[in-house]
Amino acid sequence: MMYYIEQFVRNSIIGAMLWWLAYYTVDEENEENPFEYTDFFVEDSYRGNAVSFFSSNIVSNKEITLGILSAIKQLRDDGKLIINRYAFTNANKILNQIGGVRILDTLTRGEIKQIILDNLLESEKLKIPVD
Repeated sequence: MMYYIEQFVRNSIIGAMLWWLAYYTVDEENEENPFEYTDFFVEDSYRGNAVSFFSSNIVSNKEITLGILSAIKQLRDDGKLIINRYAFTNANKILNQIGGVRILDTLTRGEIKQIILDNLLESEKLKIPVD
């Protein structure tokens, strides 16, 4: 009996995590592919990245989340970054610092993206491709 309860709880937790992951990464404004950032996020070890990334209250604003993902994806696509969890947690740290002097919820997705593009590569523990 205990086995079935443990499996139910485990499956419920995983299901909830996947639901929230989809909620925050689906981009309704992207008419071509609203799942672009969802696909990007789950390409690698998404469970560890999801725990690291979504544990911050900063990403409770979907526009902020999509701005961060857009910037990280662009850096990866441009060959400037190899994805690891520090790309996500460092982006949160950068915005947390800025949030001390600005109200993040007033920034647009494009402004969030630019902040991350301007600052992320200078942070620690990132995987940077070697030419």
